[in-house]
Amino acid sequence: MNPEMKRAGIFVDVQNVYGSTKSISGKTGIHYRINYSRLREHFNQTYDVHKAIAFTCYDPINTEQVGFITAISSCGWRVVAKPAKKSEDGIIIKANCDLEMALEILRTANTLDVVILATNDSDFASLIHELSMMGRRVIIIGSRLGICAELLRACDEIVRFEDMNGVLERQVERVVDRAAERVPEPISAT
Repeated sequence: MNPEMKRAGIFVDVQNVYGSTKSISGKTGIHYRINYSRLREHFNQTYDVHKAIAFTCYDPINTEQVGFITAISSCGWRVVAKPAKKSEDGIIIKANCDLEMALEILRTANTLDVVILATNDSDFASLIHELSMMGRRVIIIGSRLGICAELLRACDEIVRFEDMNGVLERQVERVVDRAAERVPEPISAT
């Protein structure tokens, strides 16, 4: 680590980033996902990344969501995860960690020079203004398809997923061979 590198923290609003990748996928017809290891590596080239935290809600019975949390934890991210709230009939009614993310950023801001936020949630504009008043540089990570005007006006810099080498990657879809699932017809003895 270069002692002259600025200390940075990366804070990811997972649901919001997932929505951004779905928007990119919808426009291109290609399914994308974020490579969280490469995301951290990208900023490690320029900054001393002191914190890398992903904030997400999940359904505890959804094995894919639980597996995702385990996967990003194993590549150097701290994960703040909370179960999504459901109504009595099982419909998810609350699923975000915005307050937890804002509090974590404010708690650690005094130890950082740069705060890097991956979100397109305009609710974070007030936080960004506060961080700027504290003398912190704020970088927003988003997609070319759009970052809300409130964040564009509030932050110091924008970095696009599409411009970070290997961070936005094509998701290989599982293809099921329906022909192989067919049960062969019984052979007639006649």
